[in-house]
Amino acid sequence: MDYLKNFKSSFFLSDFKTKLRLSFFLLSPLAIFSSNLSAQKVSSFELLPKGRLFKALYLDPNEAQAYGSITTFSEKNTLFADTVYLPFGFGFFKGLFRWNKKHPVEIGMSFSVHAQFQWTFEEGKFSRDLQNTDYKVGLMVNYQISDVQQIRFRLYHVSSHPGDDFLIKNQVTSYFVNPNNYEQLDVFYSQYVGMFRFYGGLGMVVRPNSIRDRFSFAFGSAFDKPLKSSLPLGFIGGANVKVLEQNNYNPGMKIGAGLRLGQQEKKPLKFIFEYYRGNLPYSPYEDRHVQWLGLSLYFSPN
Repeated sequence: MDYLKNFKSSFFLSDFKTKLRLSFFLLSPLAIFSSNLSAQKVSSFELLPKGRLFKALYLDPNEAQAYGSITTFSEKNTLFADTVYLPFGFGFFKGLFRWNKKHPVEIGMSFSVHAQFQWTFEEGKFSRDLQNTDYKVGLMVNYQISDVQQIRFRLYHVSSHPGDDFLIKNQVTSYFVNPNNYEQLDVFYSQYVGMFRFYGGLGMVVRPNSIRDRFSFAFGSAFDKPLKSSLPLGFIGGANVKVLEQNNYNPGMKIGAGLRLGQQEKKPLKFIFEYYRGNLPYSPYEDRHVQWLGLSLYFSPN
């Protein structure tokens, strides 16, 4: 197949620098956990708290959230092709414990499923094909530094599974290397400045002897401007950039703007007109360089 290639092997965890970085990632959330636990009062402890300290990065294509998109999709330099691309997903975060009212800390879990369908018109027939499904589960430690600053530590597993339609259509009949099956530890920092939010973070694959290149980082911004104080509406938008060693540090960028329907602090609907350009953010075929343009609906069940 044109989309299959040999992925280079990553270095081993026996490397001293890798061990040092991994130790830092693992010990940082534990240090925050210990210092806050010793200072907290029992009365500040919450079981299954409502909401979340670190809000979802909704323009990240791989975020655990509920969404659906309808886009025009291309692997060439033209946007308007005979292909309609429909990525959608269902995901949520649920806090398990929260404590320390002054500088809250919470531990929670996230779950998500990301599926991608493709509609094409070929040889006089309309084909609707399931391309791939990604499954993701993660453990998070969120820490609120102040009213406008938060940190998220996350350990997650993701596995990617091409759909039957894709396998049959591309005559895949044997095992192939799947680098999109791994465990990663990452840390993100977020800060609000007025109606703007800025964030950034870095991550490392922690599976020993992984066939996936280990390092990645991401950054972005978002804004939310209320239209009228008397109405639960807002003009929203932003940009998200993700850079992976696996993709030779080629940036994948999503930008969008649209409308928020509902109060910010509750569970609003977000209608976003968006554009993505970069490596395919799903499936074992991350080497494909793609772009899409379309309309998305984001909503959160948590």
